[in-house]
Amino acid sequence: MISVGVDLVEIGRIAAAHRRRGDGFLRRLFTEEELAHCLGKKDPYPSLAARFAAKEAVAKALGTGLGGRLTFRSIGVRSGAGGVPRIVLDAAGERALEELGGRRVLISLAHCRDHALAQALIC
Repeated sequence: MISVGVDLVEIGRIAAAHRRRGDGFLRRLFTEEELAHCLGKKDPYPSLAARFAAKEAVAKALGTGLGGRLTFRSIGVRSGAGGVPRIVLDAAGERALEELGGRRVLISLAHCRDHALAQALIC
């Protein structure tokens, strides 16, 4: 293991921001694949919040933060076999991973009624 990052998000804050700012808010933060996955659910906000937390946790583990070199859409969460989440990085994210000496990013997501949590490990 090279680095770790963690983030906790209030699900209600994601829902409230979406209601206030509209779909443009979601399109700024999430990839089309993430939106298709989450918006197909009866209640998309726990899954959206978990993915938001994942992006923050990965950016922390990479040591870059978000908003400069990496954007929210630089880091995607894809549902793999059996629903296991995996991280997909754009070119800038891949460069940051390589510069850190990492080869892959592992992610774990969880949510309860009010909060979503993500932990990222750089290996």
